[in-house]
Amino acid sequence: MSTHSNHPFHLVDYSPWPLTGAIGAMTTVSGMIKWFHQYDTSLFFLGNIITILTVYQWWRD
Repeated sequence: MSTHSNHPFHLVDYSPWPLTGAIGAMTTVSGMIKWFHQYDTSLFFLGNIITILTVYQWWRD
């Protein structure tokens, strides 16, 4: 007997990339809000960098 059970659907492995993508998107939106209110743009660029790195790492997997 096999210890492997078959499922009628595909089970995927856990991945950290959806969480980091959400953090990057939230940081980008927060940075845009600060930028539109005449504050610094560093948070906007940080969010974009996080999002770009997340996309790169996610597609690499």
